[in-house]
Amino acid sequence: MAIQHNDQIDTYSGDINTAPDKYTTLTGTLSSVGRVVTGTGTLFMTEIGGGLSEIGSPTTVKTGGWIFNGTSEVVQIKDVIDNTHLVLDEAFTVDVTGVAVKFVKPSRVMQMSLMSIDAGGIVNGQTLGEGEFTGWGMTASQNARTCDPVVIDSTTSDVRVTKMYAN
Repeated sequence: MAIQHNDQIDTYSGDINTAPDKYTTLTGTLSSVGRVVTGTGTLFMTEIGGGLSEIGSPTTVKTGGWIFNGTSEVVQIKDVIDNTHLVLDEAFTVDVTGVAVKFVKPSRVMQMSLMSIDAGGIVNGQTLGEGEFTGWGMTASQNARTCDPVVIDSTTSDVRVTKMYAN
């Protein structure tokens, strides 16, 4: 699989979001207890889709999607059970209650470089100095060779993200 040379550059400014793709806010709110997520007014099957549930019954779950807790963590979705229940690959560090459903779609980005424009940009909890870079590369997540999402806090400094895509 070759990497295209037409990189995309995005600048994140003044918020907390995800890269390589920014999250999309879906319908309803969610709460988690361990790996189990319960939605209120959610449309998980409609908006995220399905596959094969953890208990072995067929669903229509799309593989590779992620849930962002809105502050510091992005966790991969393992199964969508129905419109109000899903199972995460692993639990959030701290359970969430009544937060907006922030969905991060699977990406074709194979590599990213992230740079803080001024001192203070934060990538996955790591504070970067002015002009400091950090890189993110391919993972073996779900047998894909793409970047897992990272959390970018650009409330103190803009963060520039350069993405290289798979063909």
